[in-house]
Amino acid sequence: MAKNDFKPFATGKGANVTSQPDWEALPALLSGFTAGKASSAQVNKALRQASFIAAALAQYTASKSGQDVLDDGDLSGFIAKMSAAFGKDFQTLDATLTALAGLATGADKLPYFTGDDTAGQTDLTSVGRDIIGKASIA
Repeated sequence: MAKNDFKPFATGKGANVTSQPDWEALPALLSGFTAGKASSAQVNKALRQASFIAAALAQYTASKSGQDVLDDGDLSGFIAKMSAAFGKDFQTLDATLTALAGLATGADKLPYFTGDDTAGQTDLTSVGRDIIGKASIA
């Protein structure tokens, strides 16, 4: 299993963190902490929120890419590993699928290709539907 150096902070039961309602009401969310104004519980909450997401993304990256995610400051290396991880779960952008996705959906509409990676629509009539439904035309 690939190694992940990024760990969440203050996630244990009873951790010294500000409650979520108090956190959401905290004026410092907009302005930041000023000298002498932040309690340890508030600072711990900020660290926990940032480290929790970082640890989750790093673990996903390590698990999916099969590569170690190290706290080595190599941002471009991490991005390459993260891209490899995303490639395991997400399909890369495809021009053909993008062309199809750009068509409006509607009843009795049939998509067709007008060229490389371009698509259009035509009406699907009852006659057309009957022809498509046949196993063979004699």
